[in-house]
Amino acid sequence: MASSFASRGILLRRLAHGLINQAALPGISKGSSQNGLSVACRAALVAETPPSKRRLFSSSSASSRVLVTFDIDGTLVEAIGTEANKMHKGAFSHALKELYGVDGTIDAVKHHGSTDKSVIKKTALHYGVSEEKIMSRWDDIAPKMLEYARGHVAHAAEGLHLLPGVLHLLKTLAARDDVVTGLVTGNLSEIAWMKMNALGIKDLFSPPYIGGFGSDHVDRGELVKIAAARAAQSIPGPSFGVRVHVGDTPNDVSAALYGGAHAVGVLTGAFEESELLEAAKGDRNNVTILENLEDSERFLSVCGLSNRS
Repeated sequence: MASSFASRGILLRRLAHGLINQAALPGISKGSSQNGLSVACRAALVAETPPSKRRLFSSSSASSRVLVTFDIDGTLVEAIGTEANKMHKGAFSHALKELYGVDGTIDAVKHHGSTDKSVIKKTALHYGVSEEKIMSRWDDIAPKMLEYARGHVAHAAEGLHLLPGVLHLLKTLAARDDVVTGLVTGNLSEIAWMKMNALGIKDLFSPPYIGGFGSDHVDRGELVKIAAARAAQSIPGPSFGVRVHVGDTPNDVSAALYGGAHAVGVLTGAFEESELLEAAKGDRNNVTILENLEDSERFLSVCGLSNRS
C-alpha cells in the first residue's frame, strides 16, 4: 500500500498539472510556485514504494534492433514556473484566437495524453464553440500553431526542464548500434523537435529524427504504428525485434499496446501506477512501471538489452 506521503505526492503532481483544484490539497498555499510543486513532486516520487517488477523481454537477438519511442511532456520534460511550456502554450492560444475567436488557455481543460489538435477541440468546446465550427477550420489548426511557434522558437525551452535521468539515458541509448530512438507525442512534429533542439537533446535521437506526432493522427495508438513504419523505412538495418514506448499517461500505455509495443509507464507525470496499469486492461504483462528514467540499467533490461559499460 502506498504511504500517505506518496499519495500526497500524487496530489501534488495533479495540482501542478491542473488536474485538481488547489483546495483539494490542504497545506499548500495559493502562493506556492510551480517550481516549488515540481520539487515536492520529485521528493514524493523518491518516497513512493518502488513499483513491482513486470515480466521483462528476453534478450534481443544480435541480428535485430530495439526501437524506443518517447512521449515528451511529463516523460522527458517537466513544465515549470509561471511561463511553463511558454512557446507551445502560446501556439495553442494563438490558434484558438485566430480560428475561433477564443481568448483563452488550454489550462482550462484536462488534456494530458491528448494530441495537439484534440486539445484545441476540447478547449474550444469548453469556451462554447460549436463542433461544427471547430471542424470547419480543422485543417487550419496545425498551420496556425506553427505560424506562432516559428515566430517564437527562441522561447521553445522556456518553462521546461529535463526530468531526472533523461539526459543520461538518451546518451546511453545513442551510443548503441542496436537501438533506434524517436518520439511518439501529441505535439505537432515541428514543435516537438523545436523543443528537443532548444533543450539540447535532439541530436541524441536517431537521425533522420523519426516518430509519430499529433500532426499525423489524432489517435495516439496510430502514432506508435506510424513511428515504427517510419523507423523501418528511414533507418536501414536489421528488423526491430523489440519495440518499446515510454510515457507518463494512461493514453501512452494504451497507445503502446494498440501499436504493438511494450509499454513503459513512468511515474513522473500526474498519474499513479494503478491508473497506468488500468489502461493496459487485460494485457498487463506487456507493461512495465518505472518510478522515473534514472535507472538506465533497469531500462536496458526492460528492452532486453545488456549493459555494455
